[in-house]
Amino acid sequence: MAYSSNRDIFPMQKLPLSKKTKEWKEASFDGIIAREGSGLTGRASRRDIMLTAYDLYNGVFDETDLKYVTNPFKVEDGFPAKMQNFNIIRPKIDLLIGEESKRPFNLKVIQTNDEVFSRLQEQKKQLLLEYASTVLGMDDGSGQDITPEEIEKYMQKTYKTVAEETAYHSLNYLKEKLNLPNEFLKGWKDGLIAGEEVYYIGILNGEPVLERVNPCRRFELHQG
Repeated sequence: MAYSSNRDIFPMQKLPLSKKTKEWKEASFDGIIAREGSGLTGRASRRDIMLTAYDLYNGVFDETDLKYVTNPFKVEDGFPAKMQNFNIIRPKIDLLIGEESKRPFNLKVIQTNDEVFSRLQEQKKQLLLEYASTVLGMDDGSGQDITPEEIEKYMQKTYKTVAEETAYHSLNYLKEKLNLPNEFLKGWKDGLIAGEEVYYIGILNGEPVLERVNPCRRFELHQG
């Protein structure tokens, strides 16, 4: 079966597996890609849909978008009333933003390379040997008086390598310097309203930078 080269035409999906050829798959992908950005408003761009979402959050709406309700028969006089906006979206989004702001912003750094794993095993082995020496009375009083269960808990939750400790303190410093909780909270708001979170992460004047970027700006940057 030949499929049209028009990307706007979406091929029939309810077909037996034997008819889902490579040509059908490519036509399906083209149809999906062609619909990207069309959203729920015809041929409206993704940027326009996002701007509409921000307007709705702020209690602003375009009455022409609701002509299919206020004037379904497209008569000159239209519906003998005016639309009134009751913003039921903003309170729910603000509630989620408030809940997110109360969550702890904890950081944790974990090394995962093979060298670190060997180092952890060696440290654990050393602690167990010190425990065994203490139990058998063979130590000189400098051994660690902790049980194997406590050693296991210490190695899993408390012990950190030098690299992990350095990275942890560096992240905590940047957390305060760049006000990361606030920037991520702004991004969370963007995600709730527009469905996207965008951040700029880079180096500015030799200093690390992380800033929330308005998702609508993404399209302007691509065009530029």
